[in-house]
Amino acid sequence: NYVIESIINHQYEVIAVNDIYSAAEQLKKRKDIKTIILDVDNTQADVWDFIHHIKTSRFFNRPIIVLTSDKNLAQTKKVEETKIRYLLHKPFAPSEILKKISEVESIVNHQKETANITL
Repeated sequence: NYVIESIINHQYEVIAVNDIYSAAEQLKKRKDIKTIILDVDNTQADVWDFIHHIKTSRFFNRPIIVLTSDKNLAQTKKVEETKIRYLLHKPFAPSEILKKISEVESIVNHQKETANITL
């Protein structure tokens, strides 16, 4: 968490948590959270339930950027099964995570603009 936080906290507000229960609590409290970054290596199995919950909830649905290593085949399989849209393979350069966040924001903003068009 510290490395990710130190990379992105210059451009974004970061709320670092140690487990999915704290993350869920923050999502309930903070409606302004726009993107979730999850490192799925070395995490509890519940992380995949959390991801599913986020992806299917109309209250908590936010883009999720998943960080994982290519070496972790079990996690790679889970990423494929859950159809994770935004993925970064470790190790990555600091600029890559900033680029990924920017890409996600751009896509989400475009989707919102498109959704607001009425004829």
